[in-house]
Amino acid sequence: MAGSRRTGCAKQGEPMSTSANGDELGAQVLNLLQAKDQPLGSILRALAAQGVSRAVASNTIDTLIHQGRIVVTDQRRVQLVRNQPAEAAG
Repeated sequence: MAGSRRTGCAKQGEPMSTSANGDELGAQVLNLLQAKDQPLGSILRALAAQGVSRAVASNTIDTLIHQGRIVVTDQRRVQLVRNQPAEAAG
């Protein structure tokens, strides 16, 4: 049935997943990783606590990986790419 599948489009009252919001979410993920690597689940839960859907959070993580800004280790921990300058979060 049409509209029953979650596609990333915001319903009324939900924040929209725009490029600007995607950049903000990416910056939030990078800020969470500044001190140390984090379990992937912890990152997803932190974003969920801010009202971000699992799909949008996963897409944000995937985008940061594709951009070469973060990596996911074999233990499903997320960490910054170590040769990246600190100002890349902004």
